[in-house]
Parts: sequence; structure tokens; C-alpha cells
Amino acid sequence: MYENEIYKTTRYKLKIQKWYCPNCSELIEAYEDENKVTEAVCPKCGAVIKKIRHSRRHQVIDIVMA
Repeated sequence: MYENEIYKTTRYKLKIQKWYCPNCSELIEAYEDENKVTEAVCPKCGAVIKKIRHSRRHQVIDIVMA
């Protein structure tokens, strides 16, 4: 398989999302899926963060402490 074919079969976009954890300020990186939802677990504090992008300037962040 070529690299382009591999990316077409996954449900993730190529663009990586980066932001800082609101709880401990650790840098978090995750991929956005086709529904514009990004989920990640903070490696430092263990918080589960779900980011939903509604538009370019409107994003909703849900934080769950484990």
C-alpha cells in the first residue's frame, strides 16, 4: 500500500491538533476524526479531554478527571 492509500482508509485527518491541558499545562497532541472530535488523555495528570470543533472560532472542551 502506498502512504496515500493508508491515509484514505483511516478515519483521522492528517492535521494534528495541539493544545495545552487546562489542568496542568502539559502539551497534548491528538488527531481529529471525521466528526471534528478530538479525544486525548493528558500524560501528566491523567485528565481525559474531549474537544469538539463547531467552527473555526468556536470549540467546546470537556474535561473529565480520572
